Amino acid sequence: QPQRRKVSPSSEMLSLTRSEGLGFTVVTRDSSVHGPGPILVKNILPRGAAVKDGRLQSGDRILEVNGVDITGVGQEELVCLLRSTRQGETVSLGVLRQEDGAKGSVGEGGEGKNRGWKDVE
Repeated sequence: QPQRRKVSPSSEMLSLTRSEGLGFTVVTRDSSVHGPGPILVKNILPRGAAVKDGRLQSGDRILEVNGVDITGVGQEELVCLLRSTRQGETVSLGVLRQEDGAKGSVGEGGEGKNRGWKDVE
């Protein structure tokens, strides 16, 4: 059995200025009886604000957008919110990062099942 390391999550506020898109995709873990599951960053695209900024990472959990707590918000609603940002506007993201260096686990058979991913570009 693989051993699981304890991870110490850390949260961070990021500001991304939309240029040629925000430049990342998101995925939702399975919903529970409590509502939609957490929304995670799946991929950082080769173009867009996320790759230019350099701080957003695959596996980061999105907690808030522009000061609004997105707990219980569905993936489609989040994508609409992010896409409503016009070119040149800044989006503030609150993200939670698991500091275990486990990149590449999102959408590749990690814990739980992933729903379809959405391009936020």
